[in-house]
Amino acid sequence: MWRYKDPCPDKPTTMYLVSAMKKGINYWKVGINQRDDPLKRDSKHYQGVFRAEKIEWAADAELIE
Repeated sequence: MWRYKDPCPDKPTTMYLVSAMKKGINYWKVGINQRDDPLKRDSKHYQGVFRAEKIEWAADAELIE
């Protein structure tokens, strides 16, 4: 079990679902990012953000991913 400090020392993390295309193949990508815009992580392949949510605990986001 994790023990969290209050206030949280982690930066807010964005968990996202994006549509992407690579070599003509469309696919969905789930990931985590500490930037506000997931498209900046891989703008060459990521086409659009379907859903993005802020998660306060980075450790929780890593477990979900």
